[in-house]
Parts: sequence; structure tokens; C-alpha cells
Amino acid sequence: MNRRAVFAAPLLIAVTAWAQVPPRALSFLVVGGAGRTGQLVVKDLLARGFAVRGLSRRVDDAKAAIPEATWFAGDVREPATLAAALAGVGVVVYAVGGTREHDPGNSAAAIYDVGVATVAAAAKPAGVRHIVLLSSAGVTPIGQPDEDPLREVTTAKRSGEAHMRASGLGYSIVRTYGVWDAAEGKLGILLTQGDKPSKTRLMTSRRDIARVLAECAVNPDAAGKSFEIGNVASPDPDAWAQEFSRLTQD
Repeated sequence: MNRRAVFAAPLLIAVTAWAQVPPRALSFLVVGGAGRTGQLVVKDLLARGFAVRGLSRRVDDAKAAIPEATWFAGDVREPATLAAALAGVGVVVYAVGGTREHDPGNSAAAIYDVGVATVAAAAKPAGVRHIVLLSSAGVTPIGQPDEDPLREVTTAKRSGEAHMRASGLGYSIVRTYGVWDAAEGKLGILLTQGDKPSKTRLMTSRRDIARVLAECAVNPDAAGKSFEIGNVASPDPDAWAQEFSRLTQD
């Protein structure tokens, strides 16, 4: 049987179930909500009028930074810490990042591979309908040399994406190029698919990444799709929000 056909039916069911629930009836959990990108996603969803939860190991700092959200202490490496935060949540945004600089346990595999699998496994029985996963462009192996310094990260993120697609949940996978801290809305956002090497060095504003993640959390047209985003000059910087429907499902 065609592998694509094997996943098509569960994905269609998951997408249909999610699309039938009005966004206002959903609550949202941002995993990694205290991080630089995660905080921006929390603020974006709050600004849209939604009930938002955040999951972080630094919960006291998170509460001080964004008191309007409901915060839960948790760690994607420890499944037992996830249940309370996931209870009653409709959509999860997985925006976890980290390095070994402050915690040797923050390996790429722990965060981007095992962490994704752990959250997805806990989310399904909790009734979560959709997960938005933050990934990276370049995860598709195209002659990556063994000495590539990013190989550990791209390998882990590729595995995390596979866990997400096999979870039976609705999902969106957002792959970013290099991240910079330019203001949002100044440039357009290009949505592409295929994870092909860019002819130019694309960058993506952190604030624009957060905007796309938040939009994927509420827009059924983004369901079941993996795509890359990068900033480009555009006469209409907000046109990207209408582009999800043209993207192909996985």
C-alpha cells in the first residue's frame, strides 16, 4: 500500500475534527512559552482574545513576564509533568528551544526528537486536536556531510517531524530559516514547500515566526501541512495569511 495513503485517512479525520470546532471554543497551550519565540506566540494568541496557557521550566519568570496567561511548570523530557497543562486544551504550539550552555540535558535529541514524541503521546489522550510544531528548514538530508555542525539538530528535528506526522493528531509544521530580530510586518513572509536549498540566504523575523505559529493554531487551512517561511520584500507584508490554502498537505 502507498505510504501516503496509510496516513491520509487518519490525517483527514484529525483535520476535519479540528476544523469543526470554532477557535473561540478552544484553549491553547504554548510549550516553551517562556522562551524568546514562545513568549511572542503567547502574546499573539492573547491579543486575539483566546485563553492561553504556557508550559515552562521557568514558570516564575514566565508569570512575571506575561501574567495574563495561565502558567504550568513542566518539562518535555518528563511526561508526568505534562498532564495538568494539557487537560482541556484544544491546540498546542510546540516552540521549545535550548542549548547545553545552561543545562547539559538540553541535547538536540531531547528537545526536538524525544520531546516532540513525548508531548504528542500525552496530547492525544488529553483530547488535544492539533499541534503546531516549530522546526527548521534544511531538515531534509541532501548530501549532508558527517562533519556538518548542524547535523545533530537537523537529524533530531527531522525525527520530531516524523513523530508529529505519525501521531494521529492534526498538525502544522513550520520550518524557519535563519532567525533575526527585525520588527514584524516590515517585510513579507514567503511560504514554500519541499525544503529545497534557498538560492539566497533567507532570514525570518522572530516576531513573524510567532505570527505564523499563532495563525496556524487557528487556521484549518494550515492543517496537515509542512512548509518553510522566510522574509522577503513585498508590497503587501500581510498577504502571507491568505496563502495557506494553496499549500499541499503532506
